[in-house]
Amino acid sequence: MGQIRIGLIGCGGFAGVHARRLQSIPGCGIVALYDANPDQLQVFSTTHFREDSKPDLHQTIEELFESSTLDAVVISSPHAYHFEQGSMALDRGCHVLMEKPMVVGGSEAKALADKVRSSDKVFVVGYNTPCTMPIRRTREIVRSGELGELEAVSGWLSQDWKRLTTGKWRQSKSISGGGQMLDSGAHLFASIVFCVDRLPISAYAQAQHLGCEVEINGAATIVFEGGVLANVLIAGDSAVDGAGLVFFFEHGRIEVDGWGGNWMRVFRRGTDTVEEFAPEHRTTPDDNFIAAIQKKEEPIAGVELGETLAILMDAIYRSAESNVPVPL
Repeated sequence: MGQIRIGLIGCGGFAGVHARRLQSIPGCGIVALYDANPDQLQVFSTTHFREDSKPDLHQTIEELFESSTLDAVVISSPHAYHFEQGSMALDRGCHVLMEKPMVVGGSEAKALADKVRSSDKVFVVGYNTPCTMPIRRTREIVRSGELGELEAVSGWLSQDWKRLTTGKWRQSKSISGGGQMLDSGAHLFASIVFCVDRLPISAYAQAQHLGCEVEINGAATIVFEGGVLANVLIAGDSAVDGAGLVFFFEHGRIEVDGWGGNWMRVFRRGTDTVEEFAPEHRTTPDDNFIAAIQKKEEPIAGVELGETLAILMDAIYRSAESNVPVPL
């Protein structure tokens, strides 16, 4: 396979992370950029690319696809644009790495998932934690029954999100689709759904908006197939960032970083020894995306995970509005 030609759709803050990652991966190159803001486009190009390797710049997405020969795109635009842009990319024959959340709402998720499944293209959602050893090891332990049956999960995430997003698109519901539960909180929900490895069947939630258009704090109780219970607290008005997940089994417990996937601790029945893991090497969604296109790996966080999480978030938001449990 020749060099994979990549276009970046959306040139905001996190697109810079993708630019740095992709430029370090052999076998691919960023050849085109799109952003609706011409000033942002120029700043991004100057900041992230050498003068002799600058991609073509485009101010409309139609121009991006018409003027550039692309094999793949990375979509880092505001959430409400993901469905249309992802659909367009698939229709143009491109592999897609979509920043989280995949789309806004279950109906969009189902339609996009159907489109992906009817294509031969790689589709990866930018959830970091499923690519990390601690989260993948946790899933292996759940699947193997090494600690007995998984019975419950508890997770929390705190961030100074309200202050950091004031006046920005993330606090505009029509563009973001939701608040902190859908934004940074999505990483925690993704970690739980990926590790539990069963479909959620109901959700009950409460939310606090703290004077904002979108929710800042949220709490959710989720029931999975087989009766596994999960409770999640997302705090978006906290001065100190942090996150944690605890998985409770018949014969032990796992504590793991559900936001960054940086560490895990395993506690087993009958021993005082704590097994600690802190991986030296990190794999990212970008690594997995390129490897999947090269047919070296399967997508780790694929469209199925994105679809499940979109349907789950629909139920969480409906429950927070109605104050009753909502089946999925």
